[in-house]
Amino acid sequence: RAYFYIDLVTHFGSVPLITTTNIAPEDYDIVPVEVSTIYGQIEADLQEAIADLPVKSAQSAADQFRISKGTAQGLLAKARLFQKDYSGALQACESVINSGEYSLEADYSIIFKKEGEFGSGSMLEAVYADNIGLVGGTAPWGDQRLFDTNMHIQLTGPRGTEFFSDAPLIGFAAGWGFNLPSDKLIDTYDEAGDTFRK
Repeated sequence: RAYFYIDLVTHFGSVPLITTTNIAPEDYDIVPVEVSTIYGQIEADLQEAIADLPVKSAQSAADQFRISKGTAQGLLAKARLFQKDYSGALQACESVINSGEYSLEADYSIIFKKEGEFGSGSMLEAVYADNIGLVGGTAPWGDQRLFDTNMHIQLTGPRGTEFFSDAPLIGFAAGWGFNLPSDKLIDTYDEAGDTFRK
């Protein structure tokens, strides 16, 4: 809940605060509350989670995708930064740093590759899936449960027939080009002489 409310309050400001499940239709018209109330709930949720969650190294391989204590501490730091509570944010960041559970990846190039999954700096990530069960070379649009963790590859990948020719799944053979770089971004790379990122 805290994770999603951080997004809601930073994008929209005052929003309805829902802390129960199974809302009756007559209760759907919920009045937005003060931003400070939203942040109060975010912090309360995260403090409760921090007390109960395991550290990253205590999670089994099957549970690495779950939120850990460090993830909740990082989210708390983020929420405090948006509130301009810099000393509180620093305190939450130091809890993550001093935990010894995280470090910067020595080889940055593997961060977005399968072998970099759940690396030393990973606090929260979507799990890579390669068993989406393609039938006849098409994606299983009726079952997005596994497919959507990799869907960004399809959505944002460049158009073309064989860009991902070495990909194990023919479903990712050509992207849809939904995340095209702007001319401004390209000009920025050109001005900096940054051919690697360009």
